[in-house]
Formats: sequence, C-alpha cells, structure tokens
Amino acid sequence: MLSARSLSYFLTTLDTGSFTATARIFGVSVPTVSASMAQLDDVLGHRLFLRTPRRLVPSEAAAGVEPAARAILQGLLAIEGAPRTTLSLEDLQACHDLTLTPLIVARFVAVYEAGSIGVAANTLRITQPQISRQIAALEAVVGERLFDRHRHGMTATTAAEGVYAQARPLCDLVAGLVGRGNRLFAEGVHTTRIGSVPPFHPESRLAGLLAELCVRWPVAAPGGHLSIVTDATDALIGALLEGGLHAVIVETDLIPEDCDSRILLQSALDLVTGPGEGRQDAEAVLMTTPLVLQGRGSALRRTVDTWLAGRKLSPPHILEVDAMPVIGRLITDHGFCSLVPSGAYPLHSPAIRRIPVPDAPVFSQRLVWRREQSRTRLVRRALELVGKIDPS
Repeated sequence: MLSARSLSYFLTTLDTGSFTATARIFGVSVPTVSASMAQLDDVLGHRLFLRTPRRLVPSEAAAGVEPAARAILQGLLAIEGAPRTTLSLEDLQACHDLTLTPLIVARFVAVYEAGSIGVAANTLRITQPQISRQIAALEAVVGERLFDRHRHGMTATTAAEGVYAQARPLCDLVAGLVGRGNRLFAEGVHTTRIGSVPPFHPESRLAGLLAELCVRWPVAAPGGHLSIVTDATDALIGALLEGGLHAVIVETDLIPEDCDSRILLQSALDLVTGPGEGRQDAEAVLMTTPLVLQGRGSALRRTVDTWLAGRKLSPPHILEVDAMPVIGRLITDHGFCSLVPSGAYPLHSPAIRRIPVPDAPVFSQRLVWRREQSRTRLVRRALELVGKIDPS
C-alpha cells in the first residue's frame, strides 16, 4: 500500500538524484530509503529510478507519478488540517511522519458510503475491529467524532461530511495511481456492483438496458469499474442487504423497508410459442400446448399463477425451468409456450409467435438500492445513468 513516507522519499529523490542524499535529509539509513522505493515500485507496477554510474535517473513512469504523488501528500496534509498549495522540503519532512495513510482514508470512505462498519468490512473482506481502529485513528487525527452510533446503525457527523469531501478525491487519486500494482485498492474504491435478474433473450429490453449501461459507464465514470452479476431476485436482495451489491434490478414489488426503488421497465405479459399455423386464442393454446415457466420462487411465476387462477385455467402440463436460454429453446424448438413480459423476446422474430393475453397483468422490473446509500457517489451515478437510458 502507498504510504506518505515512501511518497516523501520518492519526491525528495527526484530532487537529490541519490538515495544517500535522501536518507541524509530524513535522518534514516540508505537501505531504508532503497527498500521503501522498491516497495513503491511493486505497488505502482513501475520502476521509478534507473541506476547509472553517477546518479539515479528517473524513469518515464516517474514523470507521470510525480504530480499524483504531490497531490496525494497535499490531500493528506489538508485532512490533517495543514493545507498546502505547494510542497517544500520542510513539508516533505513533515509528511514523513504523518499518522494518516491513504489506506485509513480509503477505509473511512468505505464506511461513509456504506453507512455501516459491518457492511464496509464485509465488502472489503476485513474484520470489523480492524476497520473500527482505522476510523478511530482518523478521528484522533481530525480531533472530532465522525460517526454517531445508534440502535439502527450509524450516522455521519458534520465533521465527516467535510472529511469525505476531501477524502473522496484523494482515494480517486490513489486508485488511479496504483492501477494494476494494487488492484484490490483500485477496485474497492472504483467498482460499482450491480445485480440483475437474468434477461430472457439477448435482444430483450432488459439485456439492452444492461448493455447500454456497460457502454456508458466508462464515459460517466472514467477509471471506474462496473461489475454486473445475475441471479434470482431473492438472492440479489440478500446480497444487496449484506453490502455485496450497490443496487439490483429485480422483478418484485416487495421491497425491504430500508430500501428505495425505481421502476425501470413495465410490460404486459405475452403468451409466446414457436412458429406455426393457426389463430388460436391464448386460453386455447394454454390448454393444448405444454407450458414452461420459471420456478415458483420467482416474481414472474407468482404473477403468472395469479393470472391463471383468476382465469380459472389449469394447463395440462407445466414444466419448471429457471434457465432463460433453456426456456427459449423449448419455445422455439420443442413446441412449448410460455408467459413472459412483452419485451422479453425480439418483437419481430420469425422463431416466436405472440398471442394476445386477455386482461394481461402488468409486470415490473425495479432498480432497488439501500436507502442509507442514496447519497453515495457510486449509487448516485448508477441512478443517474440508468435514468438516462431508454430501454425500449
């Protein structure tokens, strides 16, 4: 992990051209400086200095690292209450002994954005006591309490709001600098994890929305990562509540009390079956054609069962399959029919027949997120970007 000490050695060595001179300035041994620079090389994934007979020569990578290194140290000093517009040699010597580290700042950002030490610890795969100690260390540095604990969790204080405004850009700087050399740090700061129920078909409205989100994300979040996972609705909601996902797209109106939601897609149900002749109505097809549906745990299945019961329909044969591609092949290749949202399959596919459904129920797909994370940058960005996408 980056440290203020290693960055101070790096910037000073750029001026002195010698580990020996840098060691003399900081009152440490030459092996200490050399080892610190070797560790920094490993973290950044670049060699920063090349040895020549007369002096150390900065590599091309060093020129790119220098501005970020200065900005990171200035950011740490600002959080400690000593803002600097430039860094003098005396400032670098002060940075050498800073209590604050980029890692502590990153852990604070994680807790602030998660609204919970437990959720942040779970996401970062570290223990709660470890992250609690780091928050306590930051509180000692700034001299103020950053979170108020209460029965339902924790709330950021006014002081935390100010620290976050400084810490978030600092984390972005560090994540951009470490790159592959410290991928876990970069991904922890930059990755937005969104879960979704699986689309029925590559040309479905939901698949189009997710693909559009992937394409737009790099523009909206330069240097950020987007991770999309698919699973059943119940599993996605569970992962959201445990902090493993920032937002989920699910097919249910049963939203947990501590979550907010937004309707993304609404569709009437279609009866779809494979190519064939005839103009049978939906009820006749359902009573003469094998029906394939998702398992009873899915929201779509509950909607279909409610509609079938209301119409007093009892299809003679129902096959339960949760894998969307298998359902599609059963419809197109094996004479099955199914009830699916109207945007689930291509509108003009020769492999699909659409048959109007009487009093077709409206089926909704919602974007859901934890209310406590509504103000965090990762969730706000997802909400704003999804809101700009036309899924039609």
